[in-house]
Amino acid sequence: MTWNEFQAVNKGKYTKLEMSEAWVQYKHANGITFGTTTPNGVHGNSLSNPNTNYGYQLVDNSTGEILKYGETLYPDTRYSKTYLESNNAHMEVLIEGTKYDVHMWQRQQILNYYDIHMEFPSLNVNGW
Repeated sequence: MTWNEFQAVNKGKYTKLEMSEAWVQYKHANGITFGTTTPNGVHGNSLSNPNTNYGYQLVDNSTGEILKYGETLYPDTRYSKTYLESNNAHMEVLIEGTKYDVHMWQRQQILNYYDIHMEFPSLNVNGW
């Protein structure tokens, strides 16, 4: 069961915090380990994550405008086809490296964009 399926099945049964705790308990009880830690126990979002990370930009198909800079462990599944179509966008992977290096690259790209355009890319909410 995915997180979205779990939420749908349990809608209205828990507060937001209780829902998160229930999901953790469900994953533990069912041996689900995706989306939490790597085999060495480091969380996927930790800057010390040893897996290869990828830095990307989302680009508007019509204008070539950069819509977002981001980072992901899984570029092939980061966005659904529906999401990309709804934003008239495609993803371009630009770099790969450690979580820390890609995270710092992402931040610098966003700040560089801001310096030029005096606003953040439209899909980088609050500059991230």
